[in-house]
Amino acid sequence: MRLGEIGEFGLIGRIAGKVAAGAGVRLGIGDDAAVTETEAGRLLLSTADMLVEGIHFDLSFTDPFRLGRKSLAVNVSDIAAMGGHPRHALLCLAIPADLPVEFLDRFADGVISLAEEFGVTLIGGDTCRSSSGLVISITLHGEQIPARIIPRSGARPGDDLFVTGTVGDSALGLELLRRGERSGHAVERHLNPTPRVSAGLSLAESGMASAMIDVSDGVLADLGHILTGSGVGARIDASLIPLSPYFSQRAPTWHPPPSRWH
Repeated sequence: MRLGEIGEFGLIGRIAGKVAAGAGVRLGIGDDAAVTETEAGRLLLSTADMLVEGIHFDLSFTDPFRLGRKSLAVNVSDIAAMGGHPRHALLCLAIPADLPVEFLDRFADGVISLAEEFGVTLIGGDTCRSSSGLVISITLHGEQIPARIIPRSGARPGDDLFVTGTVGDSALGLELLRRGERSGHAVERHLNPTPRVSAGLSLAESGMASAMIDVSDGVLADLGHILTGSGVGARIDASLIPLSPYFSQRAPTWHPPPSRWH
């Protein structure tokens, strides 16, 4: 089935039928605008990410379900990096005319699967036709009390640097996908990343972190944003960077090349 057979509103109806009621949602999908509320004493956090076929993802590498999960995960990760609770999402799609509705169904299943894991409700969005490739844009709102919001700009001289989990697996996964592999730890880390919401909230509530950032462009690039925003410098002992056993085994001497894929 093609999108032209069901139309824009038919697609919206299919997606809306998958969405359960969410906390703070007064009016969700189906009107000119959604109506939501935040808890008293909390500030609204907003982030947006756009993923363009041929630039940020390759449909020969991924399936629609994991693409849906990743499309929302990159936004949830941004809210987590501020120490916030992710809440409400808006999904916008520019869709090629020949993309099957079944693909969009599975994509929506992936978005909603990850949303349910992290307490996010899809409250609206938009669709249009694309003449080149699939374009995905998600806006996500979150919330947190003012004292627990952690920006990039709070790092101080003498602070230690930490990362959650291990690094490098996603970049390795992309390289393995380019070599023809379609499964394994690193491939899954690239295609289906897990936002660090619980870690972000724990750090925000503990008051231990002075600055945080989502590590999506690599440790050095994203650390640079913290240093620029905070007006400080840093030293890294490369031997202390946490790597997974899988990465250490598969890529003991591999250095990821500059890449247009993120």
